[in-house]
Amino acid sequence: MTRALYALLHGKIFTALQDNALLVLMLGGLLFRSAWFSCNKFFGGKNKEFFPIKFLWIILTISLVFGVLRNLSTFAFLSP
Repeated sequence: MTRALYALLHGKIFTALQDNALLVLMLGGLLFRSAWFSCNKFFGGKNKEFFPIKFLWIILTISLVFGVLRNLSTFAFLSP
C-alpha cells in the first residue's frame, strides 16, 4: 500500500495500480462517496451514514479476499 500511495502522490496512476489496485479503487470510491455526501449536504438533502455498516462489511470481505488471492501463485499478477 505504501508504494501505491507514494506513486499516487507523484501522479503515477498506472504504477499505483500495479502496486495495489485495490487501494487505488477504494480511494476512488471514497472520493466519489465524499463528493456525493458533500453535495447532498450542501443542497439540503438528508444524509444517513457516510458508509452504512453493511457496506463496511463488504469492503472488509473484499479486502481479505484480495489479500489472500494476491499471495497465491495463480493470481501472481495482483502482487507487485
